[in-house]
Amino acid sequence: MPNQYDKILKENIASLILPLSDKYFGFKIAKTEEIKDKLQTTIEREPDFLRIIETDLGERFILQLDFQTKDEADMLLRMQEYHALLVRKHKLQVRQFVLYFGRQEATMQTQFVPTEVYTGFQLLQWYGQPYTEILQSEVPEEVVLAILANFEQDLPAQAIQKILNRLYAISHDEMAFNKYVRQITVLSRMHGISTITLKQIDDMLQEVSFDLDYKTEEEMLNDGWYVLGKNTGIEEGIAQKEREDIIKFLKKGKLTPEDIADTLEIPLEKVLQIKQEAGI
Repeated sequence: MPNQYDKILKENIASLILPLSDKYFGFKIAKTEEIKDKLQTTIEREPDFLRIIETDLGERFILQLDFQTKDEADMLLRMQEYHALLVRKHKLQVRQFVLYFGRQEATMQTQFVPTEVYTGFQLLQWYGQPYTEILQSEVPEEVVLAILANFEQDLPAQAIQKILNRLYAISHDEMAFNKYVRQITVLSRMHGISTITLKQIDDMLQEVSFDLDYKTEEEMLNDGWYVLGKNTGIEEGIAQKEREDIIKFLKKGKLTPEDIADTLEIPLEKVLQIKQEAGI
C-alpha cells in the first residue's frame, strides 16, 4: 500500500479498532495492550541442515534437521518460524526433524493443539461494505473510510457530499474537520475519484460555517504534492501542510499547543518547535 494511504490508516487505527471489532470482526474488546516490538523477518540462527529433496517416488520437498542437546520448551515455536520463512521463500512443502541427544526424556511439545494451528485469515473486503451504514457511526475516523466503501445506488458526487456532511456534523472543531477532509482527498485517489471529491469540497465551502483548509487539485499539481497519483512530493507536502496548520492555529490563539498536538496526534515538542521558529 502506498505510504500516504498507509500513513492515514495507521494514524486512525487507534480510534477505529473498537468499531471495527464490534461491527466487522465479530468480537467485543474489553481491554487492549500495545505491542511495541517490530516483527522481525530473520531468526537468530540458521537451521542445522537444510536441503531440497527429490525422492524416488517423484516427491520434492525441503528437509530440515535440527540437532538438540537441551530439552527446549519453545522448540515447536522455533520450528514453526523456520517453516513459515522456508515456505514463503521456496514455495515447497517442508518436512522437519529434530534429533535430540539429551540423556533425559524429552518433554518438548512437538505438535500444536487444534486451537494453535494456523489455518488462514479472515478477509474483510471494505469495498463490499455499504457506505450508508458506515455514515451512521459517531467515530469520524470510521466515517472517513466510507470514501472507500460501496456507494450503493448513489453517484460518487452524492455519496461524497453525504460523507462530508457527516464529518462536518460529528467533528468537534475546525482543526479536526480539516484533518478528515485532507484524509479523504488522499484516500479518494485509491478509487480514482479525487477530482469529484475536490469538487464536492469546493461546493461545500459555500455552506459551512468555517473555512476548509485544503489544496485544490491544481495547487497540488503545481507544488508537487502529488503527480498523477504517484508518491512524488507527497510526504513533503503533508509535512508542509501540517506546519501551516500548526502556525495558523497558533496565531488564532484559540487552542493551546497541547490542544493542537492532541488534535493532530503529533508530539508536543514539534508544536513548540514550530511555535518558536515562527516567533509566535
